[in-house]
Amino acid sequence: MAATAAEDEEKHEQAVEEYRRDFPGDPAVDLMCHDSHMIAERYDEALAGCDRIAKAVGGDPYLDVVRGNILVAANKPDEAAKRAEQALAAEPELKELVQLLQADIALAKEDYPALAKPLRTLETEHGRDMSGVTTDEAYADFRESSQYQQWAKERKK
Repeated sequence: MAATAAEDEEKHEQAVEEYRRDFPGDPAVDLMCHDSHMIAERYDEALAGCDRIAKAVGGDPYLDVVRGNILVAANKPDEAAKRAEQALAAEPELKELVQLLQADIALAKEDYPALAKPLRTLETEHGRDMSGVTTDEAYADFRESSQYQQWAKERKK
């Protein structure tokens, strides 16, 4: 399946169907197909795959982070925020990943005060290098905001 994913979408889909036929109920196919679903913007399929994986493993809060990322990509930031809250409530050790998700949610909503907070925390508490924000095109509008100016000023300290 991995070989066909890079080669041809139709061949990849055929390989997936063959795998599902030969190994019914195997959640591994959902792991293998996640990236191709995201690239093809098949967000409902990616979410369904997460649900099948969760069922197979008896649930996992990390999957709420994954679902949140899918929902951001699907332009459903409010639903993504609920998933972020669920993940953090169930597993506080996911804080860093949830903050990355919260930054993506805030960016999608163009909520720049909310965006500055996780960026700050990711750098100060988790040691993440967030300098990409200064050049990444996705943050261009944020860079025009007063919240960015404050965040950039704090970074220099």
